[in-house]
Amino acid sequence: MIHPLAPYSFRGIIWYQGESNCVSGDTDIYTDRTIAMVKGWESVFQQDDLSFYFVQIAPFPYSAKFKNRNKGINAESLPRFWDAQTACLDAIPDCGMVVVTDITGNVNDIHPRNKRDVGARLARWAMAKNYGDSSMVYSGPKYKTMSAKGNQAILEFDYSGSGLKSLDGKPLSQFMIAGNDKKFVEATAKVVGNTVVVEAAGVDKPSAVRFGWEETVIGNLGNKEGLPAIPFRTDSW
Repeated sequence: MIHPLAPYSFRGIIWYQGESNCVSGDTDIYTDRTIAMVKGWESVFQQDDLSFYFVQIAPFPYSAKFKNRNKGINAESLPRFWDAQTACLDAIPDCGMVVVTDITGNVNDIHPRNKRDVGARLARWAMAKNYGDSSMVYSGPKYKTMSAKGNQAILEFDYSGSGLKSLDGKPLSQFMIAGNDKKFVEATAKVVGNTVVVEAAGVDKPSAVRFGWEETVIGNLGNKEGLPAIPFRTDSW
């Protein structure tokens, strides 16, 4: 369907797919497949500088809806697939990703109806990266580093825009924390300056934090420009 367009010339691609790959359990190879796809397009279209902006798939109860199709699918299948999509940001030149955890609405709809905001967020990447709008904030917060201070985990982010905030004005949610025992418990989190401080009773020495590590997450951490944070984990357990 795409090959007949070659060698038509264009600046970039917007891409929204991945649900079937998540269902079939392709997570471990999805990043490499995406890299190969983009390189293949660059070769076919004879352009080595294509921009590639894509949408991280929406929250959806895959483990409940598709357990009869794939016995290996579980509650971590989607978060791990999000991890594989996020990895594309560092692996593919001129790559950008849109997160939709805050605008999904109905988490039981695998294809959320609100495509206008999805398109507007994709346009932010193009305006900033392709059309020279240096004032455009084009991404929500992306996890950068974690440090521990006493019983608190302190998180720093890239793409904080003009500041971190709760998108709905409520306390930050969907944070989990664990010590060396690798047992995650629900945590409290708050914005402190340009960081997020996470802690939980019973975790005296934090080793890892996860945010949005749940398939029907509606996360509320974002930046003041209204763009949601990318779900993440600080561990590789």
